[in-house]
Amino acid sequence: MTLISAEKCLENISPESLKALMKVFKGCIFPIGGATSCPFQDAIEARAFLFHYADNFYSYNPMFWNALSSAVLEIGDREIFEIDTTDGFYAKYTLDSDKPLPDLRGSGRAICSLQGNWGILFDIEGIGLIGGSTSFINNIRKNFPEIDDQFSNLLTAWKSSGFTTDNEWLPDTLIHIFGETKGKELLEEARKMDVYKEGI
Repeated sequence: MTLISAEKCLENISPESLKALMKVFKGCIFPIGGATSCPFQDAIEARAFLFHYADNFYSYNPMFWNALSSAVLEIGDREIFEIDTTDGFYAKYTLDSDKPLPDLRGSGRAICSLQGNWGILFDIEGIGLIGGSTSFINNIRKNFPEIDDQFSNLLTAWKSSGFTTDNEWLPDTLIHIFGETKGKELLEEARKMDVYKEGI
C-alpha cells in the first residue's frame, strides 16, 4: 500500500475541518501504524484506548458505535468528519437522533467533531485512540464498559501470537492516554506478560 503525504491529504480538507483537527490533534496523525504515540492536544482532557482484534473489540460492535453516537449527540455535536490517512479520502456528515453514525470502521483514519470537541485516531494495525471531555468519554464508558478492557485485550492478543514490542512508542502512548500512574502500571503488566521489553 502506498501512503500519500500529509500535505497531499490535507489539501482535500476544508478550512473549518482543518481548524477542528488541529484543535484536537497535534500535527502527528500521519502516518500512524502504532507509531503515533501522543496525538492529542493537552486540552483534550480525557482519553481512551481501543483495540480491534479482541473478543469485545469496538470495530464491529454496535454497542461501541451506539455509545459513541449517543455521546456525540449528548454534547450537542451534529457535524463530524473523517479523513483517511492512507489515501486522503475526506467526508463530512450531519447527525441527529434518527440518523446514526455512518460506517466509520476502516483503519488508517481520523474522525473528529467539526467543533473540535473530540476525535478518534485509528491506525492500520487495529489500534484506536479516542479523546474528548471527561463527560464525553464517561458517556461512552456508560454504554460500552468494555472500553476499559481494550488494552488488556491487546496484551492478550500479543501474548497469544508471540509478539513482543520495544520501547519505541508504548510507554509514551500509555502515559499519554492513561496518565503517568496508570500508564506505568499497564506498562509493568505488559512487561510481566513478556510482551514488552526495553530496547529489543
